[in-house]
Order: sequence, then C-alpha cells, then structure tokens
Amino acid sequence: MTVQAAKNFKGIISRGSWVEMSLYNRGLGVVVSMENSSYESVSQLNTVGGGHVNVVFLSGHMMKHIPETLLRQGTQYGIIEGKALASEETIYNLVYGAQKRDQEILSQKEEEQLAFNTAREMISNDEAYSHLAQIEKYAGGAAVAKNIRKDLKRHFLGHKFSVKSDYYHVNVEWTDGPTVEAVDAVVGKYKALTQYSPFNEVFGGVDRVSTVRQFSDAAIQKTIDSLTTIYSSNQTNLITVDNFRKGALHSVFFEECQFDDVSKLLHCELSIIPFFQKTTKKLYNSPDTHAAVLIDSISMNSFEAIVHDRHAKYLVPLSGDVAVSSTTALLKHAQSLRGSYSDQRQGFIFNLKNDAQRFQLAHS
Repeated sequence: MTVQAAKNFKGIISRGSWVEMSLYNRGLGVVVSMENSSYESVSQLNTVGGGHVNVVFLSGHMMKHIPETLLRQGTQYGIIEGKALASEETIYNLVYGAQKRDQEILSQKEEEQLAFNTAREMISNDEAYSHLAQIEKYAGGAAVAKNIRKDLKRHFLGHKFSVKSDYYHVNVEWTDGPTVEAVDAVVGKYKALTQYSPFNEVFGGVDRVSTVRQFSDAAIQKTIDSLTTIYSSNQTNLITVDNFRKGALHSVFFEECQFDDVSKLLHCELSIIPFFQKTTKKLYNSPDTHAAVLIDSISMNSFEAIVHDRHAKYLVPLSGDVAVSSTTALLKHAQSLRGSYSDQRQGFIFNLKNDAQRFQLAHS
C-alpha cells in the first residue's frame, strides 16, 4: 500500500476514502463527508471542482472544510489508493472518539477558566497586595510602573529606584542595594508577554520588565578590599575602582585563582552580594529567599570555616532554620568558588581554605 501524492490523484474521493496528512503530524485519516463548491452535501467528488472535505484522523483530531484541491494537488496531503473504503462502523467510532476528545478539551478549558477566575478573585482580595492599585486589563506600562514603584518601596524600603516605562515595557534601575535576583523576584510577576496571569488581570502586566543594577565606587572598593584580604597578588596596585570601570583587570590575576581574572571575580562578587547602608538595611523586608534575606536572618556567628577531615576540604557549615535548596544566590556564589553544598554536612565544601574564607566573609 502506497500513498499517492495528492497532486497526482485524479480518482474519486468518497466517504470512507483514506487520507494521510503530514501537516501537524496528523497521520492517517478517513473522509467522513464532502461538500461541492456550492457547499451542498454530496456522496463523492470525482473531478477537481473546488469542493471541501471533512476528515477524521486516527489521532482523534477532526478537520473540516479541507479544500478538495489540497487532497489532489497539495504536498502535505495524500490519498491512499488500493485501500478499501473504511466501514461505517469504523467511521462511527472515529467520529465518536473525535467528538469525545473535543468535549474533554472543552471541559478542561472550562475548568481552567474557572480556576483562573477563582485565583483572580482571591488575588484581588489578598491583603498581601493591598498596597497595589487594581487597574484595567491592558492599561499599559505607565499604570504598571506605578504598582512596581509601590512594590519596590514595600520590599526594599529606604532604597531608591528609577522606574521608567512605555506602553509595553518597564525599566527598573538602581545603584547598590538588593541584587538583581532579589528585585526580579518582586517585579517578575508583572511580565506578561504571551499570557496574562490572574495577578496581571488585577494589577497589570507588560511585555517586558528590565532590571539593571549599577554599583557605586564605595561598593566596588568594598569588594576589592574583601578579595585582596583573602587572596594575594603582585599586582595589587592595579586593582583599583578606576581600572575595574575601564575594563583593565582582565589580565590581572590573584595567585590562588589562575583561571579567573580579577575582573571576573569582582563581577561575580558584586552581582551576588547586596549592598545596603546600615540605616536602610534594617528596613529591608523582602519576603523572597536570596542572599540578602539570609544575611539578615542568620547571625554573624553562623558561619565558621573548619577542616572537613574526610575529604580534606574546608567546610563552611550553615546553621539555623534555612532551606538551602531555595537560596539560589548562596549556591551560585559557592559554585563560582568551585564549591558545593553537602546535605550530609549541612554546609558548603571548598577545596581551598581561601575560598572558604572568602565565602564566609561575604556572608557574615
């Protein structure tokens, strides 16, 4: 049995004729009814006359009003010649299966819509969002930007942000303060490029929310001081804020870190560690799990570098009721230092003592 290319087929198309369709991976199907060019039901189509065909596929899909010319002359359809017409029982079972599938899809969509509406109602009455303004759907970037400003003020009280917008986009910029990860955890819910969430239905959404974090000279210098305290280099005089901003540290290395230049180490350190003034850090109250929250919630004595005897490595134990699996920033920082987290030891393991000390210093 072969599939005759549709463009070469000039025979009779009848109820029960077998069709194969490569488009959408539909596969094998059966013609269940036909209409002529005047949309009148007919029993067969024996010439190219511009009629339409309804086909049910073994995959459970039903396709209606397929132009007859596609079956005869198309490249993604074919009429199977030499195969007996499908029986009425076969056609009935295929149509019944397709209708049942369509009903299940419809029921699922109705359930999803009901769940969506329920979630939207709950969010609109949730006290956690009482500081936000409920706005009309597709209100645009200006309205969304207002809610983003309120959210940032609530979660990062005391830190200044620049929030600018057009209709489809909101851009958030700030200096020092929380990490990009922390801010994204707050403003990410306003992204609604392909589909509005229940939250977006109530408080708005835009195609894109960009977050850009800048660094002050003081934050860069603090990070440089931290690195130069732990690592040694015969080029310490070159490791300055000015050279970092100029991009002149790509060829400068610490003796213990021959694979990572100073510029890369600084960028990594700056991106992971939050920088708050003492007066504002106490006001920081983001509910999201990241390094800044850990620094506020774990006492300074929680980290202590000790020798991990079994593996002859250095362990920085983590104490307190903190779920390490959710602290992405800590894991990312440890991995950047070629370290890893041990569930058995409840801490971070490093090959070098300097790396363990650097990790401890950053989070104490």
